[in-house]
Amino acid sequence: MAIINPKQLDLRVYMNPNDDNSGNDKSPYAQSATLAGTASVASGALVLDGNSDYLTFPDTASNSLFSRNELTLFAWFNVDTLDTTAQTIIAKYDDGNNNRAYMLRIEATSDTIRSFLSFGGTANNSDIETSETITPGTDYFVVTTWDGAHHKAFINGVEKTSEFYSGGIFDGNELVSIGASFNTTAEEFFDGTIYQAGVSGRAWSPQQIANLFHLGKTYRVIEPKKELLFSENFGGSNVLSQYIKSGGTFAIEYQNTTGKNYLKCLTGTSVTLKTLTNDWNGANFTDSQTTIAGSPTVTRNTSDVTITMSANDAITDIVVRRN
Repeated sequence: MAIINPKQLDLRVYMNPNDDNSGNDKSPYAQSATLAGTASVASGALVLDGNSDYLTFPDTASNSLFSRNELTLFAWFNVDTLDTTAQTIIAKYDDGNNNRAYMLRIEATSDTIRSFLSFGGTANNSDIETSETITPGTDYFVVTTWDGAHHKAFINGVEKTSEFYSGGIFDGNELVSIGASFNTTAEEFFDGTIYQAGVSGRAWSPQQIANLFHLGKTYRVIEPKKELLFSENFGGSNVLSQYIKSGGTFAIEYQNTTGKNYLKCLTGTSVTLKTLTNDWNGANFTDSQTTIAGSPTVTRNTSDVTITMSANDAITDIVVRRN
C-alpha cells in the first residue's frame, strides 16, 4: 500500500482541535498559522465564511518549492455555496504584485477544479481545469501534482485532467494561503469547511492519492514514533547506583504537583552522571528531557549518555530515540 512519507510534506494542516486549534503546520517545518477575519478551527474543520476568512503561513524555502521541480497540493473540503466568484482552496499567489507561484481553486460559474503554476510570477504558465464539477454540501479530496513534466488534477482519488509542463515554479515571497488568494489584497474567499490541506515538494503517485482518498478525511499522515533506546524517570530506589559519578551528591525526590520522581543535585558544580551506551552521538538520534529546576544538560556521546548538573538542578524523563 503506497502511503506518503511524512518527511516529504512541506506544509501539513489538520483542522482538528485535538491536534491544534490554531491551524498550525504539522510538517517537520512547523510553521505558525495566522487566522484572518472570523476564521476558526472548530469541530474538526477550518470554518470560513466566504467573505473575509482565510489562513496564512509565512513564505519559507520549504513551501516555495522553487528548487524542487515537483509539487503536490491537496485538501479535504466541503463547500457551502458556489456562485460567480472563484473560491481558492490553497495558494501561494498574488496576481496584483506579480508574485504568482501556484494555486488550486474552485472555478467561478463552472464550479470545476482549476490549478495554476507560474515560473515567472506574472502569468499562469500551466493552467488545467477539470470537467467534473463540485457540488455544495459534499466532501471532496482534491489534489494537484506536478512531476517536472506533467501537471495533473485529481478528484476523490481519480485523475481528471493533465497537461505537459516543464517550466518550473516561481521563487516568490508570497504567503501560503488556505481559503483565499491575493490580488494585492485577499480575494476569492472559500465558503465552507476545510478538514485538512497541505503542500509537498514531491509529486504524489496516483496510487498514493487513491489510497489517501479511501482512507478518508480523518486519516493523518503522521510520523511513526521513533524507536525508544533509553528512558529514565528515576523511579527506582537504587537507580543512582547504576550511574558513574564524577563527584557531588544526588538524591531522588518526588514532585507532588506532577506526580513525578526526579533527580536532584544536592552539592557540586558541573558534576556528571554517566550511563554506558552504544554510540548515539549523531543526527540519527534525538533526546528529550524535563527540567524541574536549574539548567541540567544531557549529552549523547560515543559511549555514554552524560547528565551534567550543579547544586539545586533537577531533571527527569530523559529519553533517547533513534530517528
